[in-house]
Amino acid sequence: MLALLALCFVLDLWGEVEPVQPGQSKGRQYSANETVRDPLLAPRLEKIGFEYGCVECHRNFSLDNKRRQRLAEHTSIELDHGANSRCDNCHLLDKLDVLVDYEGSHIAFEESEKLCGKCHGPKYRDWKEGVHGRPNGYWLASRGESVKATCVQCHSPHSPAFKPMTPAPAPDERRGSGGNGHG
Repeated sequence: MLALLALCFVLDLWGEVEPVQPGQSKGRQYSANETVRDPLLAPRLEKIGFEYGCVECHRNFSLDNKRRQRLAEHTSIELDHGANSRCDNCHLLDKLDVLVDYEGSHIAFEESEKLCGKCHGPKYRDWKEGVHGRPNGYWLASRGESVKATCVQCHSPHSPAFKPMTPAPAPDERRGSGGNGHG
């Protein structure tokens, strides 16, 4: 069977394959390299022209990890992250600019993917290997840099499930089809 296939290639029984034509752009939203969210570093708030961090207010009073009602500054936070129903599941209550895992280890906001990996191990492993997430750049290191988006660049840490999205349209042309469907 293999010899017959080789003979078909040698005799060029299929003829020439049309070159792949670059397709028409479907829109920047389908090919942009930007992530869904901006990188989330230590949170900063801006009110009436002043910018401040969480610690600047929270250092003036103790936090109650049993409190369920959010104060005015926190009403915009949609907390829908499974069993993580309290701030202290991820935040160190006496130092809010530090994340903390269930073992009590401190994790910097700049490395928040390590916190995500504590509960989402298989996804974290896949992200490290480049299977999950959205690597941008080159697959081959010899050709150029590849940059991985972190968890919080795509997922909201307080409500990580994606909202419904419109899928990208199918490409117009396929290799060798001449632009009219399957070749």
